[in-house]
Amino acid sequence: MSIEQGLEALVKSVVVPTTPERAFRLFTAEFGRWWPLATHSVRGEEATDVRLEGAVGGQIVEYDASGPVGSWGTVSDWDPPHTVSFSWHPGSDPKQAGHVTVRFTANSTDGGNGEGGGTGAVSASGESNASGESNASGSGSGSGEGGASGSGEGGASGSGEGGASENGDGSSVGGDGGSDGDRGGTLVELTHSGWERRTDGVRARVNYDSGWDFVLRQFVQFRP
Repeated sequence: MSIEQGLEALVKSVVVPTTPERAFRLFTAEFGRWWPLATHSVRGEEATDVRLEGAVGGQIVEYDASGPVGSWGTVSDWDPPHTVSFSWHPGSDPKQAGHVTVRFTANSTDGGNGEGGGTGAVSASGESNASGESNASGSGSGSGEGGASGSGEGGASGSGEGGASENGDGSSVGGDGGSDGDRGGTLVELTHSGWERRTDGVRARVNYDSGWDFVLRQFVQFRP
């Protein structure tokens, strides 16, 4: 594998059985309720919340019992219910921040989505199944980041975030009972780029590869 291949954007996708509008709201407004804080955050088990502020310029902020711990990133694009983008540097230098874009699209296929939290599978492009050093499975060793890949940084590598709370409607991410627009579900596609800005970009990408798989499964299984 060349350095260029090791730094290419990481793309992950899941299908959830609900409308794009509801999937977007649950991903953003309920961020801290589904994010695996104990394993994917800066403070680990001491983390109590993480909130994604829904506007351009809004911060993604982790909290513990004493208050704000720090920012994981800044929202750069806010286009509900289609797209949200943000810089990503949980527990690390903002100058080396990556960039994450999450897109929500009505799924044109109608097979296998069910009502119990989507397909439950995470598909990916690039080196999607590399196990690397990721701690996203909850093993506790991690990459020293937190993010989506391990522990220590936060984000998707290790511990989690907390998240803005907004009361759900008593169903799973997609399980509204099959109302209109739900049958095909929503394709949620996450793209994480900017690895070249990190001094450990290749290693971090490997960690986040399986880390985002774990994090997105939490979203699919979320029952507000």
